[in-house]
Formats: sequence, C-alpha cells, structure tokens
Amino acid sequence: MKLIEKIEIQYFRSIFKETINDISDLNIFTGKNDVGKSNVLKALNLFFNNETDIGSQVNFIDDFNLIRRAEVKQDSIKGKQFIQIKITFLRGNRSPGTLPEKFTVTKKWLRNDVNPIVSDDIKSRREREGLLYNDRCKSSLTAYLNSLKYIYIPAIKDSETFKYILTELRDSLYNEKLASNTVLNTSLASLADSASNSSIELNEEFKQETGIDSSLTTPKTISQMFTTLEVDTISGDFSIGLNKRGDGIRVRYIPSIMHYISKNSKKFYIWGFEEPENSLEYNYTISMADSFVIKYCKESMIFITSHSPAFITIEKSNTSIFRCFKKANRTEILPINKANKEPDISEELGYIKLQKELHGKYIELKKNTQLLKENSNRLEESLRTLQKPVVITEGKTDVLILTTAWEKLNNEIECPFLIKSCNILDENSEGSAAGCKMLANYLCSIPHDSIHLAIGVFDKDEEGINSYALSANYKEHDSHSFKYCKNKKGFSFLLPVPPGKEAFAESKNLCIEYYFELSDLERKINGLGLLLKPRSIEEKCNGQIISRRPATEMHLKDIDKSTKTYFAETIVPTLPKESFVHFKLIFDLIEQIISEFSTDHN
Repeated sequence: MKLIEKIEIQYFRSIFKETINDISDLNIFTGKNDVGKSNVLKALNLFFNNETDIGSQVNFIDDFNLIRRAEVKQDSIKGKQFIQIKITFLRGNRSPGTLPEKFTVTKKWLRNDVNPIVSDDIKSRREREGLLYNDRCKSSLTAYLNSLKYIYIPAIKDSETFKYILTELRDSLYNEKLASNTVLNTSLASLADSASNSSIELNEEFKQETGIDSSLTTPKTISQMFTTLEVDTISGDFSIGLNKRGDGIRVRYIPSIMHYISKNSKKFYIWGFEEPENSLEYNYTISMADSFVIKYCKESMIFITSHSPAFITIEKSNTSIFRCFKKANRTEILPINKANKEPDISEELGYIKLQKELHGKYIELKKNTQLLKENSNRLEESLRTLQKPVVITEGKTDVLILTTAWEKLNNEIECPFLIKSCNILDENSEGSAAGCKMLANYLCSIPHDSIHLAIGVFDKDEEGINSYALSANYKEHDSHSFKYCKNKKGFSFLLPVPPGKEAFAESKNLCIEYYFELSDLERKINGLGLLLKPRSIEEKCNGQIISRRPATEMHLKDIDKSTKTYFAETIVPTLPKESFVHFKLIFDLIEQIISEFSTDHN
C-alpha cells in the first residue's frame, strides 16, 4: 500500500538534508551500524506522532543536526535552528473533489518549541490548476491526516514495546470491533449504574474517615473496560503468555499483530520497523521477509531497517531498497541501484553481493532439504502402507462401499488396512476384470515372502461360495468364520450374515449391498439409484413348468450390475451412520484375523 511518494528530512540528527524518492509499498534501509538508518524511521515517528522514540518528545539539543548547529553559529551564515520533515502524500481515491492527486505537508520544529509549525501546499496546487481553495479543503486534509496511523517499532523490542503493541491491538479489537455492539454497550451502561449504586456506602464511609469526598469511577467505554489484554500461545497441551515466551517468538508475533490491526482498522497504517530480524533464527527471518513482501505491505505501507540478506536481497516490484552511508559525517541515502556508482561504498556493496550469493545458496539448500524431507516422508509412508494388511474385494464398488463404511463408523480414525479390488485393470478405468474367480486366483498365488497379509472377501452368493473353496493350501479356521493359507499370508471369508438377513444367505444371494436396509437401497438422487430385478419363480409338475411369476421377496431379487457404481459413488456417501451398522461384522472379522496372525507375519 503506497501512501507516500517522497520524504524530505532536514537537520534531524545525522541527516543534514536528504530527499527519499522511488518509494514503494515496502521500503528497506540497509547499511553499516551507526550510519543513521534508523533516523529515517524516527523522523517519520516525529512527523506522525510528535515523538522520536516511543514516549519521547523531540529534544532539540539531542535531535538537531550537529553540522547545522556549527554552521548557524558562524557569523557568515544566518538562519534559524529548526528540524523540518516534509512528506508528499498520495491522495488515492479519498476526497478527490477537495484534495489534489498529490500534496505536501511540512512540519517544522523550532529550537524552543515542542509542537511543530504545520504547513501544506494544497492551496498553491489548486490555484495552479485553476481550482477553488476553501474550508472544505482544510477539513479534507485534516481528515486525511487523521486517517493515517504510524506505528514505530525500535530495534530493541523490550517489554515496553510489547506493551505498546498490545495496547494498539486492544484498541483495535475493542474500539473497532466492539464499539458498535449495542448489546454490549447496553450491558456496560447497566454495569456502570449498578457499580455506581453499590459504591455509595463505600464513598460515605471513606468521607467519614478522611473528610474527603470520593466516587467510584466505572468504565464508560469498551477500551476502558478492557484495560489490559493478554496474548496466550499454545505449546503442546499448555497455554503460555506471550510475555513469558522467548524473544524470538515474541519478535515474530509483533508483525502478525500489526498486520491484524492494519486489516481490521478503518485507519491506514504505516509501519516503521527497525531490524525485524533481531532475535530470530535465519530460517524464520526468511519466512518473515516473505510475509512482509507478499502479505503485510498489501495492507500497510512499510519502512524497515535491516542487515539481513533475507530482506536486503529482495527483488520485487513492490519493494525499494536504499543504502545508507556516512559521508563527511552526514547520513546519505541512495536507492541501491544508484549506490553502485558511489566509490566510497564499493566495499560495502561487495559485501552485499556476497551476502546475496550466500543467501541464494542457502535458499537452494533449504529447498533441496525440504525436497529430501518430503521424499523421505513419502517413502516412509509408502513403506508403512506396503506393510499394512490388504483387504481384497470382488469388485470396485465393494471397495467404495467398505471405505465409506469405515469412515462413517470410525470418524477420523485411520483404517489399519488397505482396501483394494482384485480388478487387474486400473481402479479408475471404466472397464473391469474382477469377480470372485479372479479373487480366488489371486489368493491362491500369494507367495510365502509377501510383505503383507492379504484378506479376501467373497459375497455369500452361489459364485462366491463356489470360489471360496480355494485350493488345498487353505484350511478352515477353528472358528469356521474364515480360511487361512498354510503360509499364513493369505486369508479369506464369506460375508458374515447380519441379523435379519438370514433369508439372503439361505437363498445364496447375500452381496455387500444387501447389508443396507430396503429404505437405503430404494433411495434415489436425481431420479437414479440401485435397480433390483426380481428373479423368476417357476412352478413345475413332473418336470414340466406349469407357471412363472416374478419374485416379490427381497432376498429373491438380483441387483442390476449397471447401477452399482452410481449407488456406491453417489448414494452411499449420503447415508447416515446408522445405515452402516451391519458392516461392523466385516471389520471385526478383519481385525480378528490381523490380530491373530500379524505376529506370525512379522
């Protein structure tokens, strides 16, 4: 956010006369120690807040430029002693009828004055454009300046700095967010009246004892009510106050707080932030620098000082970098691209070039390290996944239904096994090459050195029962609920029979869809759903068919295979948890097999 086009500073501390052009959303001042970088930010603080440091008004003896002081003492040079700061603002879309597109406000502090003389060039600019200058123009300027808020953060972020920032946050939260809350304000007024009435006895007693009249003052505004604001940070299971955290954590929190204030306030914020990298690990400094460029300067105009390559190597269109250096005991400020032509600082610029190269190598190493970490995590996850038992179904729709059933029944608990179909084609392909025979072939070919357990699930229909016979290598478990291979790597079971579904099992027609109740099976979305085709019931006499009729019983109906996918993909996920209660039988049996045989497997 660019609010300022140009800054002119005259006779302030080490700055004799400097004009700063080429200003952007984010402006970075760098240079050696004690060259006057911070004086730019302090000059802005003086302009906006009439303070040099937080809570410190201008002290002319300390803040007046020494070279200028020596000059005005000479008889040959006449002139008043003053400090002057001139800022050219950009109007933006505010008050277009009364303010020029750009205008300059000048503040001048004389030797014996605490408050500055303020002037502007709006009248002359409007007259040059043939426009009228009136009281509305003056009011617009006042409103414009009042809409700006400059926050200054010194290089040393002590407890007073944090207190200052938290006060700003408190005012933003309670004044901006809650001041218009009529319910809260009504409650506050009621609280004030109640407290005032309750204090009468206390006031009378105090007067009797001391002879002094008194009254209990109650909060009248939101900000008065919340005179303190604490920020707690979460560390594991504990809450720790920000003021008790290390300097690095606290320093990292400051720009986050300032950004929140800027976003949620009606004012336009300008930051003056000295050395934001102080007390931060370099990796965190890089992250912070990215936030300044990408996020923070969109909501605020920012001026910072920095020595860190993370900041001074930024090359973005919204960022300007200035090199500060001393020449004849005066602070001089040049855009970094123009500073290259200064012979006196060629050695400094050489260091910057070296820092830039080292920063680039660090970023490259960081990226490579991150890639290695991501690859390692993927490999670890793959190995862990490969070691999971695999439940294998007859078809793709069985996988969809079982996966949804697990999620419905177990919330966010990770499934301890993989669910796959025996389809030899890609799971996402339209075709299918699966079925109970394919499943049986797969189970009979599992090698003894397989890295995972394989558990096959057969429908309890005629084809599934026939295929469940498997090979001689499979033996019936003592529970008679599943079979296991001699190598103890392959297992299989027929769908357990849920209560109320006995007729389906007796008719050899129990497939996984019939684990749902009729109301679920008949559910339609966009007019589509599962189609059930009644079997043909024949009556015979001496081997001759004497009549045929379509079955009306549910357990004598077959599922139209062409509708299975829509049902599994579209309808099943919409069913409530209660619809999946019978699937617990399947999962319990799978977990029983894993529990009993995973030790042998390992």
